[in-house]
Amino acid sequence: MIANDLISSSLLTIDYNENGDSALKLMDEFRVYHLAVTNKKKYLGVISENEILNWDKSSESINSHTD
Repeated sequence: MIANDLISSSLLTIDYNENGDSALKLMDEFRVYHLAVTNKKKYLGVISENEILNWDKSSESINSHTD
């Protein structure tokens, strides 16, 4: 399933290889608390600001926190 076909163009996405710091910066810039996580345009899920803030280090990659 291709993320662009499933989600609104106004919904922000971030690649799962990005780190938490990048996600937090994007969230702050656009004043949102959640981002859709994608991998090669495929939707994987949603990540929240609170989730990232609970990590030991926000510099860790998003993919290191997926199950």
